[in-house]
Amino acid sequence: MDVQKEYNQKLITIPEAVAQVKSNQKVVAAMAASEPQGLLKGLEKRSDELKNVTIVSCLMTGDYNFLNPEMKGTFFNETWFYGPADRKNHRHGNVSYIPNNLHEAGEKKLENEDLDIFWGTATPMDEKGFFSLSLGLTYEKMMIEDGSTLQLGIGGIPNAIAESLKDKKDLGVHTEMFTDGMVDLFESGAITNKKKTLWKGKMVGTFAMGTKKLYDFIDKNLVVEFQQGNVTNDPHIIGQNHKMVSVNTALQVDLTGQVCSEAIGNKHYSGTGGQVDTHRGAQRSEGGKGIIALRSSAKNGEISTIVAELPAGSKITLGRNDIDYIVTEYGVAHLKGKSIRERVDAMISIAHPDFRDELREKANELKLW
Repeated sequence: MDVQKEYNQKLITIPEAVAQVKSNQKVVAAMAASEPQGLLKGLEKRSDELKNVTIVSCLMTGDYNFLNPEMKGTFFNETWFYGPADRKNHRHGNVSYIPNNLHEAGEKKLENEDLDIFWGTATPMDEKGFFSLSLGLTYEKMMIEDGSTLQLGIGGIPNAIAESLKDKKDLGVHTEMFTDGMVDLFESGAITNKKKTLWKGKMVGTFAMGTKKLYDFIDKNLVVEFQQGNVTNDPHIIGQNHKMVSVNTALQVDLTGQVCSEAIGNKHYSGTGGQVDTHRGAQRSEGGKGIIALRSSAKNGEISTIVAELPAGSKITLGRNDIDYIVTEYGVAHLKGKSIRERVDAMISIAHPDFRDELREKANELKLW
């Protein structure tokens, strides 16, 4: 193969590359010193032709016209890390932050988004047809599937979820707490522990709390094995399970994905427990998911558990960079890789309908976009 000939056939000019962008598309730009400034400058020239084009960036260094307030509705910037232009233009509503942990930012964005175009920079091709991505290489519907390994937290909601899983096949258990719901799943045949990576054939946990049915099930049962908490709750160990799914609950979640599970304002209510361990560990697993499930309202529907901002004094149990899925009776919000604007929309969609207008008004007042 003549690599130089093939390379020449694929070469296009900056205007030709920019011309491929269509309205309603998402364009990912390489970050920092790898930023494709020529392409981004070229995009500005098409502002009269395009609508609703999103640029996904990180630490943008150039000062582009497409971030200016008059470009709102034409261009929107989602960014993993604010640069000077993002800070200047946020108030106009055309920039939104993407909460993330860098090691999984690109992967989670691809998992949750349909991205249309990537623009980056590269070295010239060498004689063997290879390139280097130059100064950067950072990122270049079922909830619980058959064969998953489960962790179910304390409370009625995780047990209610267990009730809905009786038709599943070959589930396994690697949990902090054994619950009654796990007994029901085992007796229904849904739990077999056959697909587990660790302790295959066994239900593993560190303590049990429930009814006499649970204690009778555990008694002299070789299928059940207790390990120390520094084993069951080690995120590194948890992440070795294939399709690990962690389900925990919370008291309140704000519109950006911050989870408060232990206090209401300054009034302490419960504790962190193993929620952070298992939520993070599950996301290290191949095919794993971290789920926070809660009712959309409390006190007989008087207050929303989805809030625009947490009350003063609230303790953040799970930060927004760590959060994966939020679930209420009104749906599922998959927040990983999403910008603040997208998170606000997703969280309001799973809030109780009685509070959605209020949440939208407050989000606009706080400029949560």
